[in-house]
Amino acid sequence: MNAFWYIVFAAIVAWLLSRYVKISVKPIDSASTQAVIGATRGLHSKVVGVTFNNTDGTPRQKLIKTHCRVGMPLELKPEPDNQHDPNAVGIWATAGQIGYVERGRLSADIGKKIHAGKRVSARISDITGGTKGLPTLGVNISIEIEA
Repeated sequence: MNAFWYIVFAAIVAWLLSRYVKISVKPIDSASTQAVIGATRGLHSKVVGVTFNNTDGTPRQKLIKTHCRVGMPLELKPEPDNQHDPNAVGIWATAGQIGYVERGRLSADIGKKIHAGKRVSARISDITGGTKGLPTLGVNISIEIEA
């Protein structure tokens, strides 16, 4: 195959991707994240730490499988005494902790909003995995922050 056909093929693939694949870009630097949190009421994130057990030994995977459903409200609890991250924010379902808000600027900003008395709520927006090819369950959440 000569170079002409490679270019034609690449152009067709690019055109198809632009028509059928929606690409979303998340901010990656802390200044962008701060601007997003300060300017919007809602954001989406995934729950991290879902493969670990809780301090009482309960597997978070079991809690997710048996107690979590899309649309379920969650509680976000700052953990300033957390030995790994003083900005940690735990994510709790009624049955127990299912994980944490991702570490870094997001958890720090959410913790500050909660400590400032702002209303912060979260709901499960999607539960992923749980298939033969991807047995580990994941949880995506929607977070609403009072402006």
